[in-house]
Amino acid sequence: MLEQPIETWTDVEGQPLETQLGDIAVAIVVHGERVCRSSAQHHREWVIKRKAEIAAEERRKEAERRRLERLEKARVSRLLAQAKSLREAEEIRAYVSAVRERQAALDDPLSATGLNSGRTGHSARQTESTLSSLAASEGFKTTIEARQRRLILGGASGWCDDFVRLGDRRK
Repeated sequence: MLEQPIETWTDVEGQPLETQLGDIAVAIVVHGERVCRSSAQHHREWVIKRKAEIAAEERRKEAERRRLERLEKARVSRLLAQAKSLREAEEIRAYVSAVRERQAALDDPLSATGLNSGRTGHSARQTESTLSSLAASEGFKTTIEARQRRLILGGASGWCDDFVRLGDRRK
């Protein structure tokens, strides 16, 4: 702790140890003060170092807590997105099932008018002509309304093919 050597006293002729007691007491008190101050200084340095270590540990823990919080939030967002996708997929499956059931229940009533050209082999021009005549006879303003009626009553499979063919022809 202390780098200074401790003083020593001895009996010498003309100066017995008893006469040096005052100097010895002062030296002991000074040495004690040095030891006390040195100990206090080391303790202070240790406290400062320990506070810095504790603060660093708290910052590390806080950073880890924030990181885990972000990961949890991302996980929850991902799960919610998956749940939404699942609900949408179930809605689509239910819709497709309902369309198939309606189509089967109606037993394709529009096939006699030639509106299912995608399944009967009619050309896009014949389909458009049939839809135009259906639109005129049923009072529809456009062939699109006739197509919508056909979709509702007869299913979507032939209509989609017709729509793609008509779209390709119009380019």
